[in-house]
Amino acid sequence: MQLYPYDVPDGAHPLAWTLYGYGLDPTTINRLCRHLYDNLGARLHLPEPRDVTMGWAVDWALDPGDRDIAHVGHTLDIGLGFDTAVTIIDGALPPGIRLEAHTGRLVGVFKQAGLYRATFRLAPRIKYDPLGGPGGPDTAGKWIPLDQPRYTPPADPAPARDLAAMTPQELEALIVQAQQAQRAGLLRDADRESTGGD
Repeated sequence: MQLYPYDVPDGAHPLAWTLYGYGLDPTTINRLCRHLYDNLGARLHLPEPRDVTMGWAVDWALDPGDRDIAHVGHTLDIGLGFDTAVTIIDGALPPGIRLEAHTGRLVGVFKQAGLYRATFRLAPRIKYDPLGGPGGPDTAGKWIPLDQPRYTPPADPAPARDLAAMTPQELEALIVQAQQAQRAGLLRDADRESTGGD
């Protein structure tokens, strides 16, 4: 099943449809898509981060080892992953080969002989931190690096008074504190699960 089963206009970012209906012009939509999806790695589904290493021996006469054999003038068009952002974290691509950020594909024509190796991180670069709030559009929040822990609001001590003796305002403040503590616990658990921690 496709989420958006229609063609996007020529020259539009493949995920431009996610910003349709906001009254934005096509240029602004493409710029936002390049920033959100290509630069920051936002996706509709976040798979587990993983690293992939690839190597090429371009017109190399000696043993290429574990590298793929290629020749100057040959075309490369392979996908690393459209489901998440793809970033080069080590090494370099052969001259003439480029990473298309919005598709996660390596494309181009090999232009120079040599041995090449690159390691790619397949993961978004950011996640949303609701700063202890519910994470709605009317509450404070910010985007943070993927490996940074989310903000945990300080826990207030339990009330020493009987709940029945509290005023409605005091009860409301207590409910807000309890909801903040609950959200903080859920975020901690989600962060632990995403990082494999205990």
